[in-house]
Amino acid sequence: MRQQIITQLKEKATLKHRDFVAKLTPGVSEILGVPMPEIRKIARGMEKESPRALFSMWEKEISSGVPLYMEEKILWGLMLGHCSMDFHHRMERMSSFITAIDSWPVCDICKTDLVFLRNENEHDDFWTILKGYGESKETYPLRFFFVCAMGYYVTPPYLEYIYQVMAREDFPGYYAKMAAAWMMQECYLVEPQGVEQLLRERKIKDPFVHNKGIQKILESRVVSSHCKERLKNLKIVSPPAPK
Repeated sequence: MRQQIITQLKEKATLKHRDFVAKLTPGVSEILGVPMPEIRKIARGMEKESPRALFSMWEKEISSGVPLYMEEKILWGLMLGHCSMDFHHRMERMSSFITAIDSWPVCDICKTDLVFLRNENEHDDFWTILKGYGESKETYPLRFFFVCAMGYYVTPPYLEYIYQVMAREDFPGYYAKMAAAWMMQECYLVEPQGVEQLLRERKIKDPFVHNKGIQKILESRVVSSHCKERLKNLKIVSPPAPK
């Protein structure tokens, strides 16, 4: 089964795209070079198959130490978000998938492709699970929290907890910090006064996240020039380099 999937992916792969993705994901070697639209087409075709068998296959490979291609993991995430299954079973499979995330392209599909969260009941139930990843001491589970929350939970009932996670001191890695900064921009577009208060009172304890978040807000075309000038004055001068 897996070989058939890899064959489909390789048919759509190009060396040019592989080199492009490799430059954006240093340290990740298992890349075929398949453009995202082609991966989505393959995922749609696979949704007609038994998702349980596919998920079990990928989980078994990971647990055995067999490396998966980045594109396989993206397929895994897409199918988790799109396939019809009961909530409990999906959460069991979601936990395995998050453990397997080792790059930001795999993680970031959760921003738009967890379509089961359009269901109000599952949306609320999943928040209690997602909050746990906000406490993670590992880079990609924490990035998963931010990116998923960014796509589905940037509204007042959830912002207080999101701000708490943004304000943590012990970010586990660069890609988690970048996600926190990206989240700050998204939150500012919803609740600008609340985010500016966090920055003004220096509640964002990591200097890199503080400054990078401001930079992300300044890059937005919908933020007024007046607000941007005010935010520029809230930057921390000469913060330590990110780790």
